[in-house]
Amino acid sequence: MSRKVTITMSYEDYLEANRLRIRSRWTVAASARFIALTAILYAVIISFGEVADNGLTMQTLFVCLIMGLTVGLCAYVGIRLWLLWCIPRSARKLYAEQPSASAPYAFSFDAQGMSAEGEFETSNLPWSHLKSWMESERLLVLEKTSITFFCLPKAQLGEEILTDLKQCLATAGLKRGLSKV
Repeated sequence: MSRKVTITMSYEDYLEANRLRIRSRWTVAASARFIALTAILYAVIISFGEVADNGLTMQTLFVCLIMGLTVGLCAYVGIRLWLLWCIPRSARKLYAEQPSASAPYAFSFDAQGMSAEGEFETSNLPWSHLKSWMESERLLVLEKTSITFFCLPKAQLGEEILTDLKQCLATAGLKRGLSKV
């Protein structure tokens, strides 16, 4: 059973897909690892100077850990703020530079894989060539690699096609990434 629909991706869809993909990489666990690693690294660097001057005491160790945690939290907040500022600008630039991004394309799929055919490119992929998929309230994103993806606006797919597509993805055993639904 092959299903086919014509898709046109807007800038808002492209931006939402990029935000969804960034959120899937900065999970709570990944954020905690980043903060902990930064805190420990900074605490070790600071403690070398403190230990040489004053010797190792519990107070020195505690102060170094607090300073490291503060630096780790500040670095995390700085990166998140930078991403909030940077993602819309880079997405706008990339979307404008790619004529194929705003061009309509015919998206079709069946139990074996998917096909996307547009004015500028054609892609025929078995499900095993996709890395993962994720969704938000308005999008379904199929990731080919950590950089490239297919953005499928749910409103253009329709409920029946969306259900069939999710069934094909599940049957193919394609990994579902973090979704915001």
